[in-house]
Amino acid sequence: MDKVTVEAIGLVAVFIGLASLVPQLVKTWRTKSAGDLSAAWLALQLVAYAFGFVYVVLLDAWASIFGHIVGGSLTVALFVLKLRFDAKEAGRRLAAASNSQGTA
Repeated sequence: MDKVTVEAIGLVAVFIGLASLVPQLVKTWRTKSAGDLSAAWLALQLVAYAFGFVYVVLLDAWASIFGHIVGGSLTVALFVLKLRFDAKEAGRRLAAASNSQGTA
């Protein structure tokens, strides 16, 4: 197969893979909740994207380079939202606990 065909197949795979992250990002943003997302999974995904990025750069696979940059960015966005929303939720629980102790 020629390089253009291989890159086209790679682009299709990249767009399908990236499309799978978008609904989770939108849902997390809309609900302002990331409790169902695993921080360990997000961290491992970021490590995988980093190593994968180096690998595809060495292979000169432009479709995958693009996919790793965008996929890594979407995963970073999810991780930031998780940290932000989890911190807010922890603050709410702490405030509720201190309020219930003050009224008891």
